[in-house]
Amino acid sequence: MTIGAQAPQRLVGVVYRETEGNPFFVKEVVRLLVATGQLDRVEQSSSWTITLPEGVREVVIRRLAQLSDSCHQVLETASVMGREFESSVLEQCGELDRGRVAEALAEATAARLVTTSADITSHYRFSHALIRETLYEELPALRRAAMHLQIGRALEAIYGEASDAHLAALAHHFLQAASLGQVDKAVTYAVQAGSRADRLLAYEDAVSQYESALRALDLNARADHPRRGELLLTLGDAQTKAGLSDAARETFGQAAAWARRHGSMEQLARAALGIGAGTAARTRLGSAVDDFQIGLLREALARSSEVANPIRARLLAQLSLALYHSPTERTALSGQAVAHAQLDDDSAAELAALYSRCIALEGFNDAEERLALATQIVRVAERAGDTDSGAARPLSMPSRAARACGLAWRRRRVGDLYPPGQRAPATSLPLVCPPVPCVARVLPWPPRRIGDPDC
Repeated sequence: MTIGAQAPQRLVGVVYRETEGNPFFVKEVVRLLVATGQLDRVEQSSSWTITLPEGVREVVIRRLAQLSDSCHQVLETASVMGREFESSVLEQCGELDRGRVAEALAEATAARLVTTSADITSHYRFSHALIRETLYEELPALRRAAMHLQIGRALEAIYGEASDAHLAALAHHFLQAASLGQVDKAVTYAVQAGSRADRLLAYEDAVSQYESALRALDLNARADHPRRGELLLTLGDAQTKAGLSDAARETFGQAAAWARRHGSMEQLARAALGIGAGTAARTRLGSAVDDFQIGLLREALARSSEVANPIRARLLAQLSLALYHSPTERTALSGQAVAHAQLDDDSAAELAALYSRCIALEGFNDAEERLALATQIVRVAERAGDTDSGAARPLSMPSRAARACGLAWRRRRVGDLYPPGQRAPATSLPLVCPPVPCVARVLPWPPRRIGDPDC
């Protein structure tokens, strides 16, 4: 069957994912797309969602109807677990004992509805995603939620404290059962799964988990749950790491509103700092002005008597960077940031303050002072073990700090910042600083503002 047109690659991918190339399933899906008129709007559609056609559903249902009641029951539970599942978890979930579960799975395998893993005999997989989808969609919503809860508890019982690798599954099942009074547990597991994904550098997965946790909180009778503020900040951090700057900006804005409503000045300050961390590089280097960020930083600073001194130092440092086009104010703010940072043994605050000072003194006149600042930045970063090239929190890479100091009048290496006879760390990278005049020439004047059409 043809549609007489070239199908978009994204549509082809969706159809293949849903049908796995089965000719009958492909044909039925295309029939449905034609009948619903979706193929008449090929050029207008940027995303595709395919509903299981009744013809396909009927074929699958007829195959399932040939199974014994116990096999059908086991497969229903397995469909709630996902495309892949473990027999050990099934044994914990239903009323059937281990022997009858094994018989049911043997029957399903013989019917080619599921397959086993060659390496792990207890690991099974539905032979086609549509089989699992049909079983799952036939379950009433309340029973489906109850089965998710049952599976979540089974996973807890089986893996206990060693459930780190199963946090995502635990989060999924308790989130699906959140309407049955499992909101707190759903949020807890989703946050733990998000934290694990963050440690594994799977930032998109972390974002997904934190967003799920926030959706679960919406089911709570307390619409303004006390965990919401912290969750918004955590989500904003993950979105920043994932490169979702616009989404992070919106999330930190929500966190700031929550902090005002609840009088949490520390969370207001963290929201302001988060927006700065998620700002595009061009704004942090002076090619645009972010009025929203500047206003939020000023607000947080005006109320910073209630926050710890290192946070105040970071606020001053970030505001100095945001006010790049106001040389007098940025210089004064960076000086205050350094003074506050030196009051406490907090490497993050000290690095942020020193970095802002380097930027504030940009130019040729203060080259020696900037060299001294860069030397100090490298030493503080090395002392704190923060010598990698990760995202600035608030500053990680010493070579980036040195480059920011504008040591443009000669070629430099990070190792040159160490006194004679002292060996530079292995993490010090070769660095050639770009001439400051070259940087100055590409900066627009007057500066653009975030939100302007051409920014």
